[in-house]
Amino acid sequence: MSKILLISVNQAQLKMFEGWLIAAGYEVAGYNSAEEIEMKVAYEDPDLVLMDIKMPDISGYEACRRIRRDEDFKQIPVILLVEHGDTEGSAAWGIREGATACVLKPEAAATLLEPINDALELVSH
Repeated sequence: MSKILLISVNQAQLKMFEGWLIAAGYEVAGYNSAEEIEMKVAYEDPDLVLMDIKMPDISGYEACRRIRRDEDFKQIPVILLVEHGDTEGSAAWGIREGATACVLKPEAAATLLEPINDALELVSH
């Protein structure tokens, strides 16, 4: 069973995404903050990180950069969640910062699961 580190500042979305991921067979560690992202990744040892771009403490971009700088974590796929009102530039910037993918915050489980499954499949080969 793959483990996902999920970080969302919106408590309702965090619970909804957690429910979708657990129902799909993933183990989930949910947080409301990306602060001390390196410690969270080390502690949780996830197979994938899924997080918001916009957060009050550090951005998803900065958290992604920190993960990519660490030799122990840089192979972990990172998917950034983009708000529906954000520009396409947000996703492009996320990829430049090292994200495996950037996806619009989903309205349905299938929309969230597809990029996660794709990213996990890439690292398992």
